[in-house]
Amino acid sequence: MMRITQKMEQYRLQHVYFASFPGDQCGVFFMPGPCGMPLRVIVSDGIDPDGAGWEHVSVSTNGRRPPNWEEMCFIKERFWPPEDCVVQFHPPANAYVNNVSNCLHLWRHRTLPFPRPPEELVGIKALGVLS
Repeated sequence: MMRITQKMEQYRLQHVYFASFPGDQCGVFFMPGPCGMPLRVIVSDGIDPDGAGWEHVSVSTNGRRPPNWEEMCFIKERFWPPEDCVVQFHPPANAYVNNVSNCLHLWRHRTLPFPRPPEELVGIKALGVLS
């Protein structure tokens, strides 16, 4: 389940078009990223009337470049627990929606587990840290 911690609240924007307030499960956050680039993060809980839906976080670097892997992992760790599976979709070309250049999105369905390939198809799982 998506979470917004007390530590994250310091980065919430409360005086912009998409203003939200502490405790809201949606909002815009502007925070320092792990690679020295500020990150603009838009969070939505995607709750349907039946309680289903998609949790969603969009991440951008103010249009300079798309967020990199380290930045996306940083955001995933801030908004979801480590055991949650969160995905980035690459939809069919005829279903593309691009409102902001260089913006990437993370998604998690609120009620359905996301299927994943077996770990051995992804690669060799390390038994320890390689030097």
